[in-house]
Amino acid sequence: MVLKLSHSLELIEKGIASICRLLNSIGMAFLMLLMLLITADVLLRAILNRPIRGTNELSEFIMIIVVYFAIAYAQHRKAHISIDLLTSRFPKRARAMIDSFIYLLSLGICSLIAWQSFVYLKRLLDIHRVSDILKWPIAPFSLILGIGFIIFCLVLLLDLHHSLRKVIHG
Repeated sequence: MVLKLSHSLELIEKGIASICRLLNSIGMAFLMLLMLLITADVLLRAILNRPIRGTNELSEFIMIIVVYFAIAYAQHRKAHISIDLLTSRFPKRARAMIDSFIYLLSLGICSLIAWQSFVYLKRLLDIHRVSDILKWPIAPFSLILGIGFIIFCLVLLLDLHHSLRKVIHG
């Protein structure tokens, strides 16, 4: 039974890792698009005095995609900043207990953010909110934020599981 559960958890971890990589790749593609957009805007502004209309709005929308599609990948790779000056001197079990508490707290906060992004999404859909310059609907970007945080929560849940195992098994 334990072996079957361990195998299932391993498959779930691989699936979440694949989703993280996919979302990160999408985010990085949009980052390249953002670099091209800003470069073209600067060149057109400097050479022809004709900037691209709505570049600031497009940049904001693209940054939502880049950041919220990359946040779970960064957590999966343990690339977020961590200062363990004090806790690095603690025993492994104590560090695991602190990590578990931090993962649990982070999971709670990120779950609230994900939930509220979907509440906000519904409100945006109800009022048909669009951007000021380009008149693009804003709702899809609230959906992106929610999806990004749901995947982030799944990674945090896996990290919490691993940390709790260290607390229990040492």
